[in-house]
Amino acid sequence: MHASAARSSATRRTACRFEFGGWFEHNRSQAYRRCYALDANNPSSPYERPANPLITQYGSEINNKVVQLHLQDAWKVQPELTLLAGFKSSLPFAEGRFPVQPAKGAISAGSLGLRDMAACADVVAPPTRGVIPLGKDERLGAPTSLVDDAHKAGLLLHTWTFRPENCYLAADFRDGAGENARNRAGSIAEMKRYIETGIDGFFSDDPGLGRLAAGGSV
Repeated sequence: MHASAARSSATRRTACRFEFGGWFEHNRSQAYRRCYALDANNPSSPYERPANPLITQYGSEINNKVVQLHLQDAWKVQPELTLLAGFKSSLPFAEGRFPVQPAKGAISAGSLGLRDMAACADVVAPPTRGVIPLGKDERLGAPTSLVDDAHKAGLLLHTWTFRPENCYLAADFRDGAGENARNRAGSIAEMKRYIETGIDGFFSDDPGLGRLAAGGSV
């Protein structure tokens, strides 16, 4: 949409051009992390998209709508001089879904889940919140059955990734030092909570803290 109007000033003979307009954008995207069983003796082309994933670890969906509006005045003071003034505004309407735990039923001991994965793998490695998800208050909730399901299928479970900064910790373990502050005690306590679920291994950005959480020394 675009419209303009022209008017002139009788006192200073200054031409003025008034302009307004707007547009609308709609962007949508989806991204998923999935694992597939492929035949090593019959490699596929990187341009071929496999079907029937063994597991879907997590996915994200983004739906973004934006309305842009602008209003502008232009004054031609001299043939070689034009003054511009106005404003532009954006009205975003965004919604998204960013699950950091497995989609419901994606990792299970079902026919297309962990048992099939055990035929070609020894370890399943979900993100940490797939083992113990966060509640609405960002505190740790009840553990899922994922560790037990993996062990019943004959798989080890290694989860990832623990980070010692407050912004990455569950609310249970944060301190008041700021979201980017390194929280040694909180990180160790969180890792211990996950170790209690029976996980077989984990990844940490600070291996020293991970060793302390597992009962070792540094």
